[in-house]
Amino acid sequence: RHQRTTKEIHSEIMLQGFAKVLFFPALSALMAISSLADPTDLVINEILADPPGDANGDGVVNTSQDEFVEIVNTGSANVDLGGFRLKDGFGIRHEFPSPTVLCSGQAIVIFGGGIPTGGFSGAVVQQASSGMLGLNNGGDTVTLEDDIGAFLTNVSYGSEGGQDQSLTRNPDLSGSFSQHTSVSPTVYSPGTKVDGTPFDTCEPGEPTPSPTASPTETPPLVMIHEIQGTKSNDGNGGDVSPLEGQLVMVEAIVVGAFLGA
Repeated sequence: RHQRTTKEIHSEIMLQGFAKVLFFPALSALMAISSLADPTDLVINEILADPPGDANGDGVVNTSQDEFVEIVNTGSANVDLGGFRLKDGFGIRHEFPSPTVLCSGQAIVIFGGGIPTGGFSGAVVQQASSGMLGLNNGGDTVTLEDDIGAFLTNVSYGSEGGQDQSLTRNPDLSGSFSQHTSVSPTVYSPGTKVDGTPFDTCEPGEPTPSPTASPTETPPLVMIHEIQGTKSNDGNGGDVSPLEGQLVMVEAIVVGAFLGA
């Protein structure tokens, strides 16, 4: 596999006569996106399978397009949902475009369709990539998978989902699901907590963090052998890379067993 990657050279050790370079990912303030460390960081917080009104705010009441699923990032780091999948009992209903950055404490609302209109209190808003969510009023299971199809979390509901209102956690994020009108005078609350208050939003300048360095910070391209220390005549040497501590871009042919390759 041909692979180009950006790494920070840390050190080099000798193993049975072969140079083995230890790489550690470069730390940068631009690296605002974090891999998801714990599946429980993403919580399905509200589901609307039986819309009684114009939930997406586009001026048209549509029982398919106004369906929605609300997910909240409860972790302390931003997460890129690009490639993640939202499914129901039928199959994949939505694949999140890349990048889809969900900041710490922020909500994302996926509507069945239409043209969602409004601020939704700073939540990220998307429409189902398949054209619908297809949530069954009589019961369904909503599942979130990562970009390689690994299970993250799910929620199952029954006929209580078909009562002209959403099902929402009470309290938000950690509670069990209740019909919305049992905990609030409203019938749904896409993008907000059940009491209408907003979830956290991205700080100024944070809505589109990038996982890659800007062009002005592109490190020099070096060949793999350039990072290896030179072996001395006495066979010692080669212990430390001449580029130790530097940020470089390495281009090489990588041979090995790769997960999912």
